[in-house]
Amino acid sequence: MCRYSDFDEKFVRERAAQFRAQVARRFNGSLSEDELRPLRLMNGLYLQLHAYMLRVAIAYGMLSAAQMRQLAMIAERWDKGYGHFTTRQNIQFNWPKLGDVPEILDALADVQMHAIQTSGNTVRNVTADHFAGAAADEIEDPRPYGELLRQWSTDHPEFQFLPRKFKIAVTGSPKDRAVTAAGWAARRWWAAAFAAFCPRRICCPISRPWSTPTICSGGATTGTRPVSRSPCTRPGWPASVN
Repeated sequence: MCRYSDFDEKFVRERAAQFRAQVARRFNGSLSEDELRPLRLMNGLYLQLHAYMLRVAIAYGMLSAAQMRQLAMIAERWDKGYGHFTTRQNIQFNWPKLGDVPEILDALADVQMHAIQTSGNTVRNVTADHFAGAAADEIEDPRPYGELLRQWSTDHPEFQFLPRKFKIAVTGSPKDRAVTAAGWAARRWWAAAFAAFCPRRICCPISRPWSTPTICSGGATTGTRPVSRSPCTRPGWPASVN
């Protein structure tokens, strides 16, 4: 299970205090909603149609009893009595008030949890097999690797403003319960779908792979290089696909 070091504890507390000050500036008018937007997204806070939504990271899907009780308390005190567990091992609170979010972040920090990097174009919450450590077919427990990835990617300066969000899943079993192949499957599906509908395949940005992996000498994938895009000219389609 993810356990904070002294650095983790200090870092999460400082981020919560920083956001508290940013919310205070929003209320006193020195910060506009547009100016607040990138700041709140860095702390997992979305503005949806009717209310704010806070997404909380559950590192590689592991929760202690104390953390579960704290999430229940947050739902009762600052939401509508429930939360929504997501397919990527986060929990979302869909009705918090902006003024209450700093209190929620402090309450999360009390049990070594946070909402950092649960939104925006960055490395998101690292997920793992939900049967990790107990599955009969497990070759290797993926959780230590998930923890290493969590420490490596959290607040990494090179990954805070990526072209698009980047999601990592880790498994140690032949049966892919962590759905590590989802990204590749989706990419192949979209490539095939757009290739079928775009008459000028050479110009359509999604009729070929969106990026190519960069391989280091050890054979590990270290990142992606964006492929140049040009607009698809099929009538009725937008000038570009993002």
